[in-house]
Amino acid sequence: MPGMYSDRSAEREHPVKISPQVPAGEDRVIVIFLDGVGIGEPDLEKNLFFQADFPFFKDIFGEIPHLGLLRLKKDGVFCFPVDAVMGVDGFPQSGTGQVSLLCGINAQKKLRMHFGPYPH
Repeated sequence: MPGMYSDRSAEREHPVKISPQVPAGEDRVIVIFLDGVGIGEPDLEKNLFFQADFPFFKDIFGEIPHLGLLRLKKDGVFCFPVDAVMGVDGFPQSGTGQVSLLCGINAQKKLRMHFGPYPH
């Protein structure tokens, strides 16, 4: 169906803005996972985050994560890597990884293997 996934951002009255500021007395949690993305060296030749100057990280943290700086924290906002292997030999897959993240169980361990591309 043409236009089914068209960009409707122009129709918004107010553009979406990411802000780490939370009003007093309110707790909010936003969890963002970049599936299949690893943290690499701070090298323009090897790391796409540095080639693109990744504005998302720069705007929020002032820095881009890399192997020498795995954890970022600023104004109550955190960025850190997770171990997708979760103690099971093999190449991590989205299906069992998503089940583990969303359900709180180690799906890889339960199945004794990594499974993808859909949740198992």
